[in-house]
Amino acid sequence: MGIGTFFDMLTIVSVLAFLLSQAARGNISADLVAVALVILVVLVAFARAARMSLPRLVFRIALPVLAVWGLVSQYDGGDPRVRTQILASLGTILIMLLGLYVMVSGPFQRRR
Repeated sequence: MGIGTFFDMLTIVSVLAFLLSQAARGNISADLVAVALVILVVLVAFARAARMSLPRLVFRIALPVLAVWGLVSQYDGGDPRVRTQILASLGTILIMLLGLYVMVSGPFQRRR
């Protein structure tokens, strides 16, 4: 067991202690604790495989995904149809921005 694996396990135990304390106080449900721990283990494993630090992985992948989820959750009102419409609209905006990025960055790339 290397030092990196030790720090990964330390991270998981720290988050576990925090989540269990919040569940004991009644702030979050046991189901949410289980889901959060599974997501944490997947993120730690993915960060290890990608040779990336966990905070960097969180800020590059998990934080944007959670931001979109929070935005959709705020405006969907619990209706799956509205949620689908919001996600479709966000997908359209994402594709448009990606196209704009390709058009704007193209002239600035080095020619081979």
